[in-house]
Amino acid sequence: MHRILVDSDVILDLFMAREPHHSVALRFFSYLDLNKSTVVGHVSPLAIANVAYILTKAQSQSYAIKKIRALRQI
Repeated sequence: MHRILVDSDVILDLFMAREPHHSVALRFFSYLDLNKSTVVGHVSPLAIANVAYILTKAQSQSYAIKKIRALRQI
C-alpha cells in the first residue's frame, strides 16, 4: 500500500478550479479514488483547517463544509 500526503494547494486547485493546475489535481484525485486498494491519500488536520478557511473566504461557509465533507469521501 502506498501512502501519499496531499498538500493543501492541490486541494485548493481542485476545489477552486485554479488554473493551470486544476486538471492535474482532478486527475490526481480521480486516481486516488479509483485505486483505493493500493493508494491512500492523507491530509494533515492543519491543511484541512486552512482549506476550510480559504474556501469560506472565497465562497461561503456552507460551500467549505460541503467540500471538506466531499474530501473525506475520497
